[in-house]
Amino acid sequence: MDVFVGSQFGNITTGNVLQALAGIQPIPWFENVYGDYKNWASASNNGTLGFPGVQFTSATQAFYAVLNKGKTPGPNANIVYTDATHNFESGILKHITTNGQAQYLPLYANVGWSNYNSGQFQIKKRFSQGYTFQGNYTLSHSLDVTSSGENGGNRPGGSGSADQLIDPYHPELNYTNSSFDRRHTFNGNFQVELPFGAGKFIGRNAGGLLNQFIGGWGVSGIVTLGSGNPFQYNAGNRYTLHYNGTDIAVPNGTIEYEINKGHTAATFTNGVVTGGGTPTVYFIKDKNLSETTCTADATCPETQVNRLAATKKFVTPYYGGAIARNYVYGPGYWNIDASLSKNLRITEGFTGVLRAEAFNVLNHPNFNGPGSTNIDSTSGTLGQITNARAARVMQFTVRLQF
Repeated sequence: MDVFVGSQFGNITTGNVLQALAGIQPIPWFENVYGDYKNWASASNNGTLGFPGVQFTSATQAFYAVLNKGKTPGPNANIVYTDATHNFESGILKHITTNGQAQYLPLYANVGWSNYNSGQFQIKKRFSQGYTFQGNYTLSHSLDVTSSGENGGNRPGGSGSADQLIDPYHPELNYTNSSFDRRHTFNGNFQVELPFGAGKFIGRNAGGLLNQFIGGWGVSGIVTLGSGNPFQYNAGNRYTLHYNGTDIAVPNGTIEYEINKGHTAATFTNGVVTGGGTPTVYFIKDKNLSETTCTADATCPETQVNRLAATKKFVTPYYGGAIARNYVYGPGYWNIDASLSKNLRITEGFTGVLRAEAFNVLNHPNFNGPGSTNIDSTSGTLGQITNARAARVMQFTVRLQF
C-alpha cells in the first residue's frame, strides 16, 4: 500500500478524493472489522465527517479518506486514528474497538535487546603525608530498543505509549541510545589534613592551648561530573504511527543547543533585570534577555526565534520513513560536596569532632533535561527546563567520643 498517495493533490476533498486515493489497496483487517465504513462514509447525511455520494471501492479507502479529510496526507498531518474509529462507531451505535471495554489492546512479547559497553579507569593515592585521593572515570555507551523497564521499573506501553516500539513490525529501528545512557562519568574524593599545629609545617612546636586552636583541622570532599542523558521530542497534534499515544518526532533540520536564560515577567532596564517574575531557562540556543532590547522574555520575539523555528524542523514517523529516539543529549552536570572538620582532644579519654558540611558547596545550578518537548507547542517554550538538581545544603555536627 502506498501510504503517501494523495499528497500531490493537497487537501483531501469530495472533489478529488477518489483520484487522490486511487492507489489505496484493501487491507483485510479494515475490511473485516470495519466493513461498513465505506457505506457510512458516503451516506448522504454524513457531510461533516464523510463524503456524501462518493462510491468508495473498499472500507480501507473510505477509512483513509475520512482520516485525512481536509488535510494533506503525510507524516505531519494533524490526524488521530481514534477520531476516525470513534466517529464511525458512534454513528452506527456499535462498539468495535474504541468504545466500551476494548479501547486499548496491548501485546507484550520478548522482542527487546540491549548492549552496554564501558571502560573504567581509576587513580588512587593511599593516605600518607597528610592526604589521600581517589578518582574514577567511566566511558560507556548503553543501547537498547526500549528503556522503560530499566529506567523506570515499568513495562513499556500503556495508555500513555511510554517507550513502546515505534514500529512493532521492525523493532530493530528502535535500537539506539538508552534513556539512561550517560557517556562520561567521573567520581573523585579527597581528604587532607591541614598543615597547622604540633608536628605540622606551620606551628610545628605549638602546644597547649595554641595547638587546641590551630591543630587538628582537615578538609575533605567529593567531586562528581557527568554528561547528560538523552531525550527526544514528541508530537502532540500529528499523525501517530502506532495508533496509541504520541509519536517521537524525528529531526530533519539542525538545532543548536546551549543553556540560555530569560526572566518571565521581569523587567530589564539599564542592563539590570529587576522586578518579579520567575527566571526561565532553555536548552535550545537563543538570545538571552540581556542581549536584546526587550523588557520581558515572555513577550520578546528576539529570545524565541530559534525555539519557534525548531518546531518546523521535525517530521513524525511514517511508514517506510525514519524512526529515531533519544537523539539529543541534555545538559551535563558537575558538583562538589565538601566538609571542614576539627579534631578536639579534651582529655586522654575524651575527644570530639566538629564538622561543617556542604552539599553542592558552590551552589552551582545543575539543570535537568527540558520539560517542554512538544514540537506542536506554539508558545515559544520548546526546550524549556523546568527543574534542576538540589541547591546547596549545609549541616553542622558535633561528636563527642569517650
